[in-house]
Amino acid sequence: EAPGAPSTPHHPVPFILLGICAVPLMFSFLHDSEGFVIYLIFVGGFQFVIVALAAGMLAVIKLFRRQFFFSRAVAKFVIFNLWLLIFGLMGNWVWDLTAYGRLYINHDTFVEWIPFILPGRWTIDPVCGGSLTVGTRWLDMYLAWGAIALPVWVLAILCYRWTTTCGYLREDCSFSSWARP
Repeated sequence: EAPGAPSTPHHPVPFILLGICAVPLMFSFLHDSEGFVIYLIFVGGFQFVIVALAAGMLAVIKLFRRQFFFSRAVAKFVIFNLWLLIFGLMGNWVWDLTAYGRLYINHDTFVEWIPFILPGRWTIDPVCGGSLTVGTRWLDMYLAWGAIALPVWVLAILCYRWTTTCGYLREDCSFSSWARP
C-alpha cells in the first residue's frame, strides 16, 4: 500500500468463528470419522447442488437485471451454505449422541440427521431392521430434531450475517450494521 492511502480493514471475525467451531467439529470427527466424512460427501454434495441451481437462477436474473450483483449474491449463498454445513455436522453429532439408541435403533447408519429434512422412515430404515424404541413416538423424533435444528439454523444465520457484515464482502463492521440488509 502506498503511504497515506486508506487501508482496507481486514476483520478476523470469520477466522475466529471457524476457530470456535473447530473444537466441536474435532470431537464430531473423533467420535465418528466415517459418519463425519459421509455427512460431508452426501449432505455437502446436496448443498452443492442447491448452490449450483441457485447460481443458475441468479444467472438468469442477471440477464434481465444488469445492475444485479451476481458474484456477490452467489458468494453470500455459498458462505451461508458453508456455515449451515459446519453447524449441520455438529447437529448430526449431537443427534447421534442423544437420539440414536434412545429414540430409535438403526442397523444401517448412514446420514441420520439433516437440518432441512425432518426424520422419517429414512432415518430408522426398517428394511435393515431399524425401529423406534419402545415408547418413542414420531412426535418425539420431530421434537428432538427441532431442538437440534433450531440452534443449527440460528447459529448458521448469525455466523453468515457476521461473516458477510464484518468480512470481505462488506467494509462496515459495527454490530448496528447487522440490522441493515
